[in-house]
Amino acid sequence: MAEPDPQATERHRRRLELVWEVALMQFKLFVGGMRDLALIPISIGAAVLGLLTGGDEPEQHFRKVQQFWRRTEAWINLLGESDSHDNADELAKPLHRSLEAEFDRDGWVRRTADQVNAALDSANAKTRRPASAARSNDEKPRDAEAP
Repeated sequence: MAEPDPQATERHRRRLELVWEVALMQFKLFVGGMRDLALIPISIGAAVLGLLTGGDEPEQHFRKVQQFWRRTEAWINLLGESDSHDNADELAKPLHRSLEAEFDRDGWVRRTADQVNAALDSANAKTRRPASAARSNDEKPRDAEAP
């Protein structure tokens, strides 16, 4: 049996990592979008309530909506930059571990990844120019390109 190509193995690992990151980002965007959609009427209502009953602090209810938005934004952690252990990334970790375990068991995640990688390798091979062709095109004199 042939040894796996280390470059292909790394490429396949990076693809799988990208798929996970994109899926997690889509989840976070969805959660943030639903939050924002809900906060549209809530923020307007808070402002109206503050104007009608707020007295010297008409902004008080609206500021609470803003505070809620900030807390949920930190929890969503869209770009994964927070070091907090109370965020969407922590919520997703058990699923990520489960998918990794399924991959390691040669389960459906591995089989699916292998099929997708084979298709992507094939597609990449058809569109990738050989290194020698890329160099020869780069070495053409500039006046050769002029009409």
